[in-house]
Amino acid sequence: MIEGGKIRSISSSPFDIRKAIDAKGLYVCPGFVDMHIHEEPYDEEKDTFQTDTFISMLRMGVTTAIGGNCGGDRYKEVSGHQILEMRADAGHLLDIGCLGISYGIRYIPGITKEEMMTISQEAVRTETFIAAHIRDDAKKVFEAAEELLLLGKELEVAVHFSHIGSMADFGQMRGF
Repeated sequence: MIEGGKIRSISSSPFDIRKAIDAKGLYVCPGFVDMHIHEEPYDEEKDTFQTDTFISMLRMGVTTAIGGNCGGDRYKEVSGHQILEMRADAGHLLDIGCLGISYGIRYIPGITKEEMMTISQEAVRTETFIAAHIRDDAKKVFEAAEELLLLGKELEVAVHFSHIGSMADFGQMRGF
């Protein structure tokens, strides 16, 4: 039953309703979630979002999209103090509704285990998760995947692989 634009209940028994839609032979589902978009169409100068991407997504049934994936674009080492500042920022953002912490390990060659461990403590505290575009691909994909898995295991936090590159295939996908 849909009430107020939201699915309120699902049942195989008939509902007492005002309007029925014959969905026999069709699929009925809530909106789809796109777990990984890179379209963050925010215009800082105008302080507005460009909505054309979102309109297209809605037409495809996507009602929730998660952006901000694959971390930032920093290419130099950071100090211990800067890592603690990033941890505080991550904690604040998780407290106000962010779903997890995302790393672009592949895109940040200088990121260290210490940095990820420290910042990820906020995902542990808030019982969320960490996601990452892993460090390597092709023949080194298993080593790169293990890095993320071990991080999650050490912290006892859920992990999400944002990307396992197409080059990882090389007949190796059964290994995953």
